Amino acid sequence: MQKVEFHCHTIHSKDCLVSIEDLHAAASKKGLDRVMVTDHNSIEGALKAVELDPQRFIVGEEIMTQQGELLGMFMRELIPPGMPAMLSIELLRSQGAFVSVSHPFDTLREGG
Repeated sequence: MQKVEFHCHTIHSKDCLVSIEDLHAAASKKGLDRVMVTDHNSIEGALKAVELDPQRFIVGEEIMTQQGELLGMFMRELIPPGMPAMLSIELLRSQGAFVSVSHPFDTLREGG
């Protein structure tokens, strides 16, 4: 069995102050085997994390679409924000990414 974090931000998201190095240290301390770095509308932090520890980190992105936020994981390319959700999903699928809804039961978020 593996311990996995599916939705994690770094300093590459406007709402987070955690550096890649601090995230790596925290994940190691907590015994997390895999961490999907899903910064808001960016894969920059995820790419840096994978460079630091390719066995632990997975490239992802939390994408703001016209209908709300999506999570893309196992990504190779950035998906720009502001597009229709179905187009974002098509672009994610075209690169073999796993697609999920970021906050499916949160009625207070925009697009929830």
